[in-house]
Amino acid sequence: MRHVFRLLPLFLPTLALALASPPPEPAAVRTLLRERKLAAAETAAREFLALHPRAAEAHALLGEVRLAQDDGAGAIQAFEQAASLAPTDSEIH
Repeated sequence: MRHVFRLLPLFLPTLALALASPPPEPAAVRTLLRERKLAAAETAAREFLALHPRAAEAHALLGEVRLAQDDGAGAIQAFEQAASLAPTDSEIH
Protein backbone atom coordinates (compact mmCIF):
# COMPACT_ATOMS: atom_id res chain seq x y z
CA MET A 1 0.00 0.00 0.00
CA ARG A 2 2.89 2.36 0.68
CA HIS A 3 3.98 2.05 -2.95
CA VAL A 4 0.67 3.53 -4.04
CA PHE A 5 1.20 6.58 -1.87
CA ARG A 6 4.71 7.06 -3.22
CA LEU A 7 3.42 7.09 -6.78
CA LEU A 8 0.47 9.36 -6.08
CA PRO A 9 2.42 12.63 -6.63
CA LEU A 10 3.33 11.44 -10.11
CA PHE A 11 -0.32 11.13 -11.10
CA LEU A 12 -1.73 14.24 -9.45
CA PRO A 13 -0.91 16.66 -12.31
CA THR A 14 -2.57 14.35 -14.83
CA LEU A 15 -5.60 13.92 -12.62
CA ALA A 16 -5.88 17.68 -12.08
CA LEU A 17 -5.71 18.30 -15.82
CA ALA A 18 -8.37 15.68 -16.51
CA LEU A 19 -10.68 17.20 -13.92
CA ALA A 20 -10.02 20.76 -15.13
CA SER A 21 -11.11 20.16 -18.70
CA PRO A 22 -14.64 18.79 -18.98
CA PRO A 23 -15.31 16.17 -21.63
CA PRO A 24 -16.65 17.53 -24.92
CA GLU A 25 -20.38 17.49 -25.47
CA PRO A 26 -22.21 17.15 -28.80
CA ALA A 27 -23.59 20.68 -28.47
CA ALA A 28 -20.05 22.05 -28.14
CA VAL A 29 -18.99 20.24 -31.33
CA ARG A 30 -21.98 21.65 -33.20
CA THR A 31 -21.24 25.16 -31.93
CA LEU A 32 -17.67 24.88 -33.19
CA LEU A 33 -19.01 23.71 -36.55
CA ARG A 34 -21.38 26.70 -36.78
CA GLU A 35 -18.47 29.00 -35.96
CA ARG A 36 -16.44 27.23 -38.70
CA LYS A 37 -13.75 26.29 -36.18
CA LEU A 38 -13.21 23.01 -37.96
CA ALA A 39 -9.94 21.95 -36.36
CA ALA A 40 -11.37 22.48 -32.87
CA ALA A 41 -14.60 20.74 -33.88
CA GLU A 42 -12.63 17.75 -35.14
CA THR A 43 -10.64 17.56 -31.91
CA ALA A 44 -13.79 17.77 -29.79
CA ALA A 45 -15.60 15.20 -31.95
CA ARG A 46 -12.66 12.80 -31.70
CA GLU A 47 -12.52 13.27 -27.91
CA PHE A 48 -16.25 12.58 -27.66
CA LEU A 49 -15.82 9.52 -29.88
CA ALA A 50 -12.94 8.25 -27.71
CA LEU A 51 -15.20 8.48 -24.66
CA HIS A 52 -18.21 6.93 -26.44
CA PRO A 53 -16.90 4.60 -29.18
CA ARG A 54 -20.16 2.63 -29.39
CA ALA A 55 -22.40 5.71 -29.55
CA ALA A 56 -23.92 6.38 -32.96
CA GLU A 57 -24.13 10.09 -32.14
CA ALA A 58 -20.35 10.25 -31.68
CA HIS A 59 -19.77 8.81 -35.16
CA ALA A 60 -22.44 11.07 -36.66
CA LEU A 61 -20.73 14.10 -35.12
CA LEU A 62 -17.45 13.10 -36.70
CA GLY A 63 -19.34 12.69 -39.97
CA GLU A 64 -20.68 16.23 -39.68
CA VAL A 65 -17.16 17.52 -39.09
CA ARG A 66 -15.78 15.56 -42.03
CA LEU A 67 -18.54 16.91 -44.26
CA ALA A 68 -17.72 20.47 -43.21
CA GLN A 69 -14.07 19.76 -44.02
CA ASP A 70 -15.07 18.63 -47.53
CA ASP A 71 -13.94 15.10 -46.71
CA GLY A 72 -16.76 13.20 -48.38
CA ALA A 73 -15.16 9.78 -48.00
CA GLY A 74 -14.47 10.36 -44.30
CA ALA A 75 -18.00 11.66 -43.77
CA ILE A 76 -19.54 8.62 -45.46
CA GLN A 77 -17.42 6.27 -43.38
CA ALA A 78 -18.43 7.97 -40.13
CA PHE A 79 -22.12 8.12 -41.09
CA GLU A 80 -22.10 4.45 -42.11
CA GLN A 81 -20.58 3.53 -38.74
CA ALA A 82 -23.25 5.61 -36.98
CA ALA A 83 -26.00 3.91 -38.99
CA SER A 84 -24.64 0.46 -38.18
CA LEU A 85 -24.65 1.27 -34.46
CA ALA A 86 -28.20 2.65 -34.49
CA PRO A 87 -30.06 1.06 -37.41
CA THR A 88 -33.48 2.20 -36.18
CA ASP A 89 -32.55 5.77 -35.20
CA SER A 90 -34.26 8.05 -37.72
CA GLU A 91 -32.01 10.99 -36.77
CA ILE A 92 -28.93 9.03 -37.85
CA HIS A 93 -30.35 7.87 -41.19
